[in-house]
Amino acid sequence: APTNMIGGSWKINDKLTWLTNLIVGPEQPKSIPGDHSAYRTVWDNTLTYQVSDSLLLALNGDWGNETLPSDTKAGNNWYGAAGYITYTFNDQISTTLRIEGFRDETGTRIGNIVPASVGQPASLFEVTYGFTIKPIRQFGNLIVRPEFRYDHSFNQPVFDNNNPSRDQYTLACDVIITF
Repeated sequence: APTNMIGGSWKINDKLTWLTNLIVGPEQPKSIPGDHSAYRTVWDNTLTYQVSDSLLLALNGDWGNETLPSDTKAGNNWYGAAGYITYTFNDQISTTLRIEGFRDETGTRIGNIVPASVGQPASLFEVTYGFTIKPIRQFGNLIVRPEFRYDHSFNQPVFDNNNPSRDQYTLACDVIITF
C-alpha cells in the first residue's frame, strides 16, 4: 500500500501563514511480505509570522502515531514543537535560532535509532543556532549553512552507541546548490 500525503496552506493575512500536512501509510520495513499493517500517521503544522522585513517568527508542531510490524496496538504516539526566530541582515546573510522539544511515549521513533529504547518513553530537547549565507551575489543558487546544535535526552542515553550519553553537540555545515 502506498503512503499518502495531503497538505495545504492558508495566508491568513499579510504577516501570518499556516501550513499543514497529513501523511498516512506503511513506513516500516515489512517483516512479512505483503503485510501492510505497520502504518505511520503524521500531522505537521507550521505557523509563520513576518514581524518585519528582517524578522520572521515560526512555530511548528507535529503529532505522530505508528503501529510496528510486531505490534497490535495503535498507541505509539509521539509529538513535538519547535520555535524559530530568523533575522535577515541583507540579501546574502540571515541567522536562525531554533528551540525544539520532542516526546516519544513508547520509544517508537527513538527505538529506530537506539534499539534498546523501544518501549521506553523519551523526552528530548534541542537548540540550534546557525546562519544562511549566499557567498556569491552573482550566484544566488549557492547557499552555505553553518550551524551549532545541542541535544539533550531527559530519559535514557540515546546519543553515541559506543559511549552512551544524554547530551550531544554537533557542529555542521550544509552546502546547497538550488536549481
